[in-house]
This record gives sequence, structure tokens and C-alpha cells, in this order.
Amino acid sequence: MNILSLAAMRLKSLELKGFKSFANDTVLHFDENVIGVVGPNGSGKSNVVDAIRWVLGEQKGKELRLENMADVIFNGTKKRKPAPVAQVAITFDNNLGILPSEYTEVVVSRHLYRSGESEYKLNGVTCRLKDIQSLLIDTGIGSNSYAIIALGMVDDILYDKDNARRKMFEQAAGISKYKKRKHETMLKLKLTTEDLTRIDDILKEIQTNLETLEKQAKRTAKYFELKKDYKELSLTLGARNNVELREQFANSEKKIQEETDQYTRIEADLDLMHADLEKLKKDHLGDELSVSAFQKELNELVSRIRATENEKNLAEQKIAFIRQNKQNLELQIAKANERLAKLHEEIVTLRAQHDEQSVALQSHHSLLTEAQGKRDEISKQYQEMVENREAVSQLHQQFEKEVFDLEKNIAVLLNNADIIRNENKILADDTHKFEEESTALHQQLKTEGERKEKAAAELAALEEQELARMRNIRELEINLTAELDQLRQTQRTLDARSHEADLLRDMISNLEGFPESIKFLNKAQDWNVTAPLLSDVIYSDQQNRVIVEQILEPYLNYYVVKTWDEASRALKLLRSAQKGRANFFILSEFDRSNTTESHPGLIPLLQNLEIEAGYENLVRQLLHNVYVSDGSPLDIHDATFDLNTVTIIDKQAQMIRRAGQLTGGSVGLFEGKKLGRKKHLEHLEQEIIDLRQSWHQMQNKVHQTQSQLTALQAVDISGQLQALRTQAVNLMQSWAEINSRLNHVSERIEDCIRRKEKNIESLRDIESRVQATSVDLEEKRAKYKDYAQSMEQSEEQYQNIQRQLNEAETAANELKLQEIHMANKLESLGRELKYHTDQDHQISQARDLHTQQIGTESGELESMLTKAAEMTESLQVQYQEKKNKEAHLTEVEQGYYQQRNEIAHSDEKIKVVEKQKNTLQYQINELKDQHNNLKFRLIAISERMEVEFGVRLEDITAEHLNEDMPLEELEVKVQRLRNRLENYGEINPMAIEAHEEIKVRFDNINLQRQDILSAKDSLMSTITEIEESATGQFLESFDKVRENFIEVFRSLFTDDDTCDLILINPDDPLESEIDIIAKPKGKRPKSLSQLSGGEKTLTAIALLFALYLMKPAPFCVFDEVDAPLDDANIQKFNRIIKKFSSQSQFIIVTHNKTTMAAVDTIYGVYMEEQGVSGLSQVDFREFDETDVLALQN
Repeated sequence: MNILSLAAMRLKSLELKGFKSFANDTVLHFDENVIGVVGPNGSGKSNVVDAIRWVLGEQKGKELRLENMADVIFNGTKKRKPAPVAQVAITFDNNLGILPSEYTEVVVSRHLYRSGESEYKLNGVTCRLKDIQSLLIDTGIGSNSYAIIALGMVDDILYDKDNARRKMFEQAAGISKYKKRKHETMLKLKLTTEDLTRIDDILKEIQTNLETLEKQAKRTAKYFELKKDYKELSLTLGARNNVELREQFANSEKKIQEETDQYTRIEADLDLMHADLEKLKKDHLGDELSVSAFQKELNELVSRIRATENEKNLAEQKIAFIRQNKQNLELQIAKANERLAKLHEEIVTLRAQHDEQSVALQSHHSLLTEAQGKRDEISKQYQEMVENREAVSQLHQQFEKEVFDLEKNIAVLLNNADIIRNENKILADDTHKFEEESTALHQQLKTEGERKEKAAAELAALEEQELARMRNIRELEINLTAELDQLRQTQRTLDARSHEADLLRDMISNLEGFPESIKFLNKAQDWNVTAPLLSDVIYSDQQNRVIVEQILEPYLNYYVVKTWDEASRALKLLRSAQKGRANFFILSEFDRSNTTESHPGLIPLLQNLEIEAGYENLVRQLLHNVYVSDGSPLDIHDATFDLNTVTIIDKQAQMIRRAGQLTGGSVGLFEGKKLGRKKHLEHLEQEIIDLRQSWHQMQNKVHQTQSQLTALQAVDISGQLQALRTQAVNLMQSWAEINSRLNHVSERIEDCIRRKEKNIESLRDIESRVQATSVDLEEKRAKYKDYAQSMEQSEEQYQNIQRQLNEAETAANELKLQEIHMANKLESLGRELKYHTDQDHQISQARDLHTQQIGTESGELESMLTKAAEMTESLQVQYQEKKNKEAHLTEVEQGYYQQRNEIAHSDEKIKVVEKQKNTLQYQINELKDQHNNLKFRLIAISERMEVEFGVRLEDITAEHLNEDMPLEELEVKVQRLRNRLENYGEINPMAIEAHEEIKVRFDNINLQRQDILSAKDSLMSTITEIEESATGQFLESFDKVRENFIEVFRSLFTDDDTCDLILINPDDPLESEIDIIAKPKGKRPKSLSQLSGGEKTLTAIALLFALYLMKPAPFCVFDEVDAPLDDANIQKFNRIIKKFSSQSQFIIVTHNKTTMAAVDTIYGVYMEEQGVSGLSQVDFREFDETDVLALQN
């Protein structure tokens, strides 16, 4: 939370009712930065500070100067009943949401009823103190925070009483919550450790007994468990065995009978089957031998057939291959013969063509040689003519180009001249058009200018009118503010004087500050003496009033009576009423007037006093030889008179020197308030009358000014002014647009004229250039014509020679091409003839080879055909033989297999039946044995259940029959349990119950121990975490406070002063004491106790504001902290208050006049009646210090 944030969170008001001496509903508004609270001793001003402490949660009556907290409730007076409740409400401005609340105003209130009930409220909603503390945490606000400092706390800070210094550091550093948490955690840890020790002792005692009982209990429990399991399993086993055995027994009887009947039937069937089988075997023996012989012969025949078929297939494949190969060879031979015949014919033809072509080529070569010679001769003539013609042609082309260029230049120049003439025509038209537009624009510009000036003049007049109205309004507002300020100031002065007069009347009426005996005599009807007090017969200004009171302090309570009898009667009344003692001056005894001599540097005190007529002698005698000195009375060393015969007091009334005596010290705020009260009240009443007349005059003046201001403010020409401004802006824009267009048109006219003049110059230049170019063109044209005529004359000769050369070259080229064609043809005929000859040779060789192969293939084919025919005939015979054998074998096998199947089937049936018979016999014997065994087992189970467990089988419940465990496993378990029980030994039947009781107790206590251990670990972890966080935060804050302390200390003293804050034990910053080093310049005190009272206070103030710089609170309350300070130090104190008042509010309870003068608003606390505090407010911001001091006087 930064300084600006805290500055934005302000203390707005404090409301008290029924709290201590504030019986009535009393509200203090803290609208300013520095608020003073003043009042005489016992008036209740410190109760304001107590109220702030109390509402913020103070729980200690000692801090509130109470024996019991119930004493905060107003206890009543003689005239007032006791209050039923004490209530205090404090309001914070929370516009910026510094406090975590949705309200812009946060009201914290506390109520304490006489019944003892109390409650806290937050914005009218009942809450806990913890909620209030959570709301204000880290704001520097609290009942015991450094925001509330009393004078006694200064000594606590300086002398570190009860670690007060460290507590403030912890609050500023924000580690108080850590310390609180640690303290709470340590208390919890201590209690936890004690609980843990106590539990460990109990556990140790229990564990010794538990271990013994545990062994016995485990053994007994195990035995009973085994026995229970054994019984349950045995009963289950018996029940299940009984049921199962009975079922088996019944089934066994039935089965035996069934099996016996079946056995008899099978024996009869078996005898018949054996007879049938023997008969079949005898009939089947001959057929079996015949089938074997026939089968063997057939297998041999099939093998021979398969071998012959394979050979025949191979022969047929080879025959097909030979035939195919022969056909291919014959086809190739036929093709070769055809090709050879054709080749022979082509070879003869090619040889004839080759010879003919060779002769023609030789003849054609001669013609080519002749044509080439003729061509070369014509070519030479043509070359000479071409060279001559080329030279003439180049010159002709050169002059032709020059003539063309000149003609083109002239054409370009003439075209440019036409373009310029056309442009000049366009420019002339544009110029005329722009001149007409310029004339019209000039007229428009003039018109718009006149309208613009007229609108500007109207606007200026209206603005001047509005400005005058606003000046008048401002002057009236300033005057009204000044008048209101003066009125408020007069009202405040009037209120202050009225409050002061009321206070003074109460003081006069109640004889405030006088003994009870004086008050009694003043009201006693029996005395009936109008005797004044000494304080009522003397009047002086404020400064001398304090001096007179200091001198006459022992006598101010004396009644001044005329005779001894009046004094005697008063004393009798006091004795009878038991109202104490009183003192009297007998006026008749003071009949002579003493004179006071004058001395340099000393002013007789009587010189500045007003004394009631008739009392001069008394006063002169009391103040005889009493002087006022400008300086200290100790500085008076005048040998002209005896100092032991005079009394000297300084103007501040701080020191009185008498014969052998010196009295002095600070002067209280209400010193000088006893003297001349009645006279002062008369002056105040006259001043109040004057102030009221002045206030009414000012109020009338304010009303007049307000009326004038209202009338001026009612005049509203803003619409008219805005319309004129809009019109003026529009006219200005229109005028600017026309002016801009006119400037543009003028520029265009000037541009047209400038371009036209430039074009005229360009035309003149073009004409001169056209004339010069025309002369040159005529010369070039003449030369061009000469060369053209020369070229025409030589052109005919050139064309003839060119034609002849072309013809010669054509003839030579044709002959050359013919020769090349003939040579190519001859070469081609040679290559073709050679190819045909080679082909003839190759084909002849292949034909001969194929003819030879055909002869060989034909012989082999005939041999293979013969062999294949033989194999075919042999296979036909074998196939027929196989067919016959297979048919006969089939017939024999059918009969054989039929009989064999019948025998096998019969034999199989006999075996099956015999097996059944044997099985039945065995089963019958087994069943009979089992039947007997079951009978004995049923009897044994029934007897065992009754003997061992006393249970009849019929009584066993159905649940024992629902066991899913296999019977064999059940039997094994029962036997195993029986063996264990037999070998278990002795047991303690009571051990289980005893162990359970102790075990439950042990477990509960041990569980508590585990919880305590967990809590202890958690507490230790919390303490470590708290110490780490707090240490870092404290050291950081300590360094900042140390820097701030040095800066503030030196600002209160001098820059050369030595000061510092030191941790006594830096290794343990959270517990270390904090030492303050303060050595003002020129002093070397060994401790703070050697400093003066003012220096101590300034040192404490420096420390407080160092803490404020680090962590400012929204407000700070100083309860008479400035009491030990002298005037110079008071100024320093006030300066630093002013400096920090922009960051925090300060509420200062004080008696010091200079401090009073420095505050913005002051609340005066006084006794409305005996035991009831009242409150009045005075705003001092409009007064300077001198005025404030004068008002206080």
C-alpha cells in the first residue's frame, strides 16, 4: 500500500455517545489535514484519543486509564443518569477502495452495554473484532499501532520499555502478524509438547501390560479361531458327507439292480452272436484266396501298360518334332531358290547399268569443264561492274538520306509551327475566359469581404459583451467568495467568541478551577456577602494575565471581604457544612498604598494592570516590587538595588526569581484563565454584539451580490454567439475559397500570356530554321538527281552482265549437279552389285545345308513311325486284357468284401458286447463294495457329530450345505485343524477380553499421539516459514527506517548531527533489541537519558516519522507529545507535521499555543457541567499565527 493510496484513505469523523465523560451525542469532523484538540486539564480531551483506541479494539482497561472496561460507560452526575451504553463510531473515507469493502464510507462502531454485552459493527452490520482487524490489517491503523502516540509512549520508545521500540518497528515492517502467529504457534507447540510427554508416559505404561496380554490374547484368540473354524468346517464336512453319502447310497442300490439286469441280457445276446460269426468265417475263407491271385495279375498288367504308354508318348513327340523341322527346312530351301533366281537377274542388270553410267560420267565431265571456264570469264566482268555500281549507289543513297532527313526536319518544324499556332489560339481563348472569371471573382470577393467584416464586427461586439458579462460574473464570484469567506470567518469568530463566552460563563458560574469551598460560599444563602475573589478585581491582557497568575497563584482563590466578621461567618459555614477551607483578604487592613520603584530593564507588573476601584491598595501590596524582565531573570545583575527584595519574572512566565528562590518550567494552555474572568466576559459580550452586527451587514451584502450574480448568469447569449461564430467561420471559408480561386485564375492568365509569348518566339525560330533547311535541301536534291541519272545509264549494262552471269552459273551448276548425281548413281550401283553378289553366295550355302538336313530327318522319321505303330498295337491288346481282368476281379471282390464286412461287423459287435459284459460285472462288484462302504460311513458321521459336537445331523442348518469349497480340500483342512488343536497346549480364556480393552485404549491414545506429532511437525514448519518471511521483511524495513531516521533527525537538528539505528544482535534480527544513537552537534551523550527533554522528544518524533516514511498510516494521533518542547523545537515539530500532512491526517491533543496556531481546525473540549464534556470547533486556516495567538488571549 503506497503513500498516495493511504493519503486517499482519510479519517472522516468520530462519533461518541455515553463514552466516559461524553454523555451527549458528540461528533468530531476530521475534514482537514491537521486537527487540534484542546481543553483544560480534566475536560475530557484525552477521552477523544481513548475513544479512537477503544473503537479500534483496545481490550486493556489500563491503556484506557480504567480499572474495568465497564468504566468507559458514562457513570452519570448529580443531574444526569448513567448512560445505558457506551458507543463510539469512526468513519473512514474509502472512495478509492483502499479498504477491502464495497462501501465508499466505512463505519466501524463499538457498543458496550451495562449488562456486560458488547458488539462491533461494520457499516451497521454486526461483526467480530477479528473482522475489524482483518479489514484494517497493513494500513497502520489499530488500537496499539504507532498511529496513536501519547506523551508517556515517547519515554517508552526512548527507553524501550516493554520492548515498545521493537513493537513499533514490527508494526511498521508488517511482521506483527508474523510475531502473533509465531507466538500463537509457540503456545500451541508448548501445549502440544506437554500433551506428547504425558501421552508417551501413558503409552509406555500401557504398552508393558499390552505386550504380555497381546501374546496371551493372540494365542487364545488363535485357539478359539482354530476351534471355531474346525467346528464349522467339521459340521460342514459332516453335513455335506451325510447328504452326499445318502444320495450315493440310494443311487448305489438302484444302480446295482440296473446293472445286474443289464448283465443278464448281454450274456444271452453274446452267445447268439458267437454262433453266427463262426458260420460266416467258414464261408469266407475260399473267396479271400481267389481275390488275392486276381489282384496280383491285374497289378502286373497295369505296370506293363503304363511303361508302353510312356514309350509311345515319347515316340509320338519325337515324330512331331521331326516333321515340323523338315517342313521348316523345305520352306527355307524354296525361299532360297526364289531369292537366288531374283538375285541373278538383278546382278546382270546392275552390271550393265554400272558400265553405261561410267561412260556417261566421263562424257559429262568434259562439258562441265567448258561451262565453268565460260562462267569464270563473265563473273570477272560482272565483278568490275558491281564495284563501280556500288560506289555510285552509296553516294546516291547518302544524298537520298540527306534529302529525306532535311524534308523530315522541315515537316517537323512546320508541324510544330502549326501546333504552336493552335496552342496560341487556345491560349487566347483561355485568357479571355479567365479574364471574365477574374472579373466575376473580384466582385464576389468584394461582396464576401464586406459580409465577413460585418459578421466579424457583430461577433466582436457580442464577444466583448459576453466577455464583459463573464468579467462581471468573475468579479462578482470573487467578491462573493471573499464576502462568503469573510462571512464564514466572521461566523467562525462569532462562534469562537460565543463558545468562549459560554465557556467563560460556565467557568464563572461553576467557578471552574477553584476549590469546592469557594464554590460552596459562592452559592451559600446564609453568608449573603457580595465579596469578590482576588482574581475578579484584577484584569490584564493575555500575556500579563499569565504573569499575574504565576505571581499571585497562591492568592487567586482568596475572597476579598470588607470586615473580619464577614470572614468569620464564612468560616463557620464551611465548618458546619464540612466543605473544606477558604482564605480571605480583609480589605480594611490594606489602608496604605505601596509604591514600586523603577529599575533599568525591569517593568513593574502593576504598570499594565486594571484594578477594580477600592482594591488598589490590596493589589499594590501583593505586587509590590514585582517586575517583568525582557530576558531571563538570572541575567539581572544590578548593584543599585537588592535583588533579594524584589520578585522578577520573564515575559513568558517561565521563570520567577525571588529572594533565594527560583521557580519555573512550562506554562499550561489554560494558565491565565482565572484572572479577570468577569471583566473578560464583558469584553467578549461587547465583541459578540459587534460581530453579530457586522455579520448581518455582511449577509445583506452577500445577498445583494448573489442577486446580481444570478441576474448576470441568467443572461444566456451562447446560442446567438455560437450562430455568429458559425456564420463568421462560414463567411471566412467562403471568402478564402473565392480568394483562392481568384489567385488561381490570375496565375492561369499570367501562365497563358507567358506561354503565348514563348510560342511566338518559337514560331520565329522555326521560320528561320525552315528557310535555312530549304536552301540546303535544294542543293542536296540537285546532287541526288545527278547520281540517279548516272545509275539509270549503267543499270542496263549491269543487268545484261548480271543476266549472262546468272545463265552461265546456272548452266555450270546444272552440269555440276548432273555430274555429282551420275557419280553418286555409279557408286550406288557398285555397292548394290556387291551386296547382291554376297547375298547370292550366302543363300546358296544355306540352301545346301538345309537339303542335307532334310535327308537325315526323313530317315529318322520313318524309323520312329514304325516303332510307334508297333507300340499302338501292343497297347490295344493290353487294354483289352486289362479290361477283362478288372471285370472278373470286381465280381470276385464284391463277394469277398461283402462277406468280410459281415464278419468284421459281427466280430465288432461281439467285442463290444463282451466289453460291456465285463464292465458291468466289474461295476456291479464295485457298486456292492461302495454300497457297503457308504453304509458304514453314514453311521460313522452321525456318531461323530453327536459325540464330538453334540449335534445331530438332522439339526445342521442349510448354510453348511452351501459351502462352495471342494470336498477334498475341506477334508484336508478339517484334518489339519484337528491336528493343530490337539497339539496347541494350554490357553488363558480371559486374555482376549482384557487385551481388547487395553488395546482400544492404547490405539486411541496412540492415534492422539500421531495427531499430536503431525500437529507438532506442522507447527515447526509454520514457525520456520514465519521466521524466514518475517526476517526478510523486517531487515528490508529496518534498512529503510534507518535511512529515513537519519534524514528526519538531521532535518530536526542539523546536518552534522550523528544518529543511527543499530541491531544489538544482527544474527537474530527478530528478537534483537534496537539501539538508538542520537548525538546532537556539540554533545557526546553516552545514552539517551543524558539528552534534554526536548531532544528526547525530537528524537522520538524523528523515529516516528521515519516509520511513517516507510509505512504511513492514514492518520496519526499525538496526545500532548509536544509538551516537553520549547518554542524553537515546537516550530520544528509543527513544520514536520505540515510536511507530512499532505500524506496523513494529524490529530494533535495539545496545550501549546504555537501548536494550536499551526493546526487547520481546532476542537475545544470543555465541561458543559460537572463530569460532562462538551465540544466546540474553530477553523484557524484563515488566521495567521499572530491572529490566533491574539484570539487565544
